[in-house]
Amino acid sequence: MKYFAKLSLENVVLSVHKVSDSDAPDEATGIQFLTNLINWSSWKQCLKTEVKVGDTYDASKNAFISPQPFNSWVLNNQNIWEAPTPKPETENYTISGSDQTFVAEPNWNEDNQRWEKTKVLTIDPVTTQGQHWDGTNWIVS
Repeated sequence: MKYFAKLSLENVVLSVHKVSDSDAPDEATGIQFLTNLINWSSWKQCLKTEVKVGDTYDASKNAFISPQPFNSWVLNNQNIWEAPTPKPETENYTISGSDQTFVAEPNWNEDNQRWEKTKVLTIDPVTTQGQHWDGTNWIVS
């Protein structure tokens, strides 16, 4: 099985199609097969896991690039968007009185230019605490 991205005139991925190896023994034959079948001429072979609808194919880099998530993020040399500060690790933790594992996933706050997370402190009643990353430590917000 091979996968092909259907591209707009601006090289934005519109959809991803799978084609049998017999219909696409190589990229050119797969493109011709899809062009005849779907009446669309702009295709690029891809890996199923590397491309999503909305990504853009950059021919100069021969790579699919996801949309920029935030204005402050920059594209690295592996074509992955990076925040101005590295993302801290996700925290898995338990709280007293519960055998449940909680997850505090850092999320980028573009307005404040920092990573933030919310931790559950108690479950009955539920109380939470906002925190932000200062580059070294989590600080109560």
